[in-house]
Amino acid sequence: MIGTPLRVGRQGVIRFLVEAQHLRHSASPDSRATATPAAVLREIRHLECVQIDPVSVVERNQHLVLAARLPGYRPQTLGELLRRRRVFEYWANAACAVPIEDYPLFEGTRRRFRRRLAPHLTALRSVVRHVLAELDARGPLTARTFVSDHRVRGAWDLGDPKTKATSHALSLLL
Repeated sequence: MIGTPLRVGRQGVIRFLVEAQHLRHSASPDSRATATPAAVLREIRHLECVQIDPVSVVERNQHLVLAARLPGYRPQTLGELLRRRRVFEYWANAACAVPIEDYPLFEGTRRRFRRRLAPHLTALRSVVRHVLAELDARGPLTARTFVSDHRVRGAWDLGDPKTKATSHALSLLL
């Protein structure tokens, strides 16, 4: 049974959307708390994921999103959550930081990716082994951490191979 339609004015809709996204500090449960790792994790859980974007005019997207919602947020807090494996990076329509408890939800997608990317990973077998060994030994690392003169044709290369083999391996492993 459908009830009576709810009538809401434009300002009410705006207020609802701003508060639902925790963009009004008084609406966020952690608005008066410091941006502790626990508070940042709660915010990522509320948002379900935070898009990671390496483009940085003022600051990287993931840090702007969290700083807008949590006063006192520091970028190293997200890095800490990644290192402690409370969140993980995954391709959820875009590169995102996702709460670790959602990891099983992506198994079907990971399986399809593994099948599709297997030939590419096989071609880079030694590079993939090196990258995985470094990640295992040192924890989360950026593509810049890996030094490589070996160039391959990456997803965005139209002509000659320009992508570092290690960077390409990382993007395939994501």
